[in-house]
Amino acid sequence: MGYKWQPDRRRLVTEQSIYLFIGTYTRREDHVDGHAEGIYVYRFDEEEGVLEHVSTAGGIGNPSYLALHPGKPFLYSVSEIDDYNGKETGAVVSFSFDESSGNLTKINEVESRGTMPCHLSLDDNGSLLFAANYISGSFAVYGVSGNGALTESLSWVQREGGGVNPQRQEGPHTHAVVFDSENRYLFVPDLGNDQLARYKVDEQGIVGTAQTPVALEPGSGPRHLVFHPGHRFAYLINELSSTITTMSYSRENGLLIPVQTVSALPEESGINSASAAVRIHPNGRYLYASNRGHDSVAFFAIDNTRGMLTAAGWESTRGKTPRDIALSPGGHFLYAANQDSDCIAVYRIDQEDGSLDYLRSLDVPSPVCLVF
Repeated sequence: MGYKWQPDRRRLVTEQSIYLFIGTYTRREDHVDGHAEGIYVYRFDEEEGVLEHVSTAGGIGNPSYLALHPGKPFLYSVSEIDDYNGKETGAVVSFSFDESSGNLTKINEVESRGTMPCHLSLDDNGSLLFAANYISGSFAVYGVSGNGALTESLSWVQREGGGVNPQRQEGPHTHAVVFDSENRYLFVPDLGNDQLARYKVDEQGIVGTAQTPVALEPGSGPRHLVFHPGHRFAYLINELSSTITTMSYSRENGLLIPVQTVSALPEESGINSASAAVRIHPNGRYLYASNRGHDSVAFFAIDNTRGMLTAAGWESTRGKTPRDIALSPGGHFLYAANQDSDCIAVYRIDQEDGSLDYLRSLDVPSPVCLVF
């Protein structure tokens, strides 16, 4: 059985199977963050969207965010904690994946060089891995060895500043680390100071000084960024304001320019909610976003000429706190991870208008990240 990798989507597709990896919050000795045992591995059925549990990789505190290597069967996970081996830091863990057994085997782990790491990203060569530390507001860069192991940190950046929300923006909070399509620029949404920062990165993983950031509306709380398949637009979801900002993108100089901001919630919803995940359909015509509190998936039509969004509807997640959403490799199914009700909702996607048809829910404890 050979591996068929799709680097632009970071998905592991074998000749006979497609797998879904689920990051979670776990039981821990000192306190309980969640109910899970670790990273869950499920085999995916393309016909009906059914998931079959294959294995569980335990022994990691809060493997809440995952990332796949673009060319080899390696998986990477944060350990979203603030005390690692007696130090005030979290960790990043590497795994090899055996398709024949469906098992993950730990390769090594390194300090994240900051507290509560929440996001990972690899460059398209699979030679560099970046990790964002939410609480401490920093990010670190690691080399990736040929066997999948992580090196010690190559460089590290501590961000500064805060925002107008004293409860959530008392300091910097890096929430994601996202590459452009050429691996030249790293974009860092900072929820703590309402900025989308930009850094130049070289092939050795050395990060230059921050370039002019995109300033967002005060109190918006930028969280995650995704690029349109055509690489002319990008979409930033803002957690605190529950909005999505459309930006034009220049591949020549790496500039992002905001052109539109829309609400991720229905008008006059009157519900205290915080947006979380944002995903684009493989055909580039639809965008999906999750709302925690409103407990919904919003979907939007994308104007492929200008990138503008038009709200098309909202679908209940049949659970609480949809932390993440994921689309199946063919774009026929959407999965919503309900962190606080221990389940994943499954929907069939209408290929004509992008709407969602609820099919079933799968019991999974404390799911927070979904990666095909």
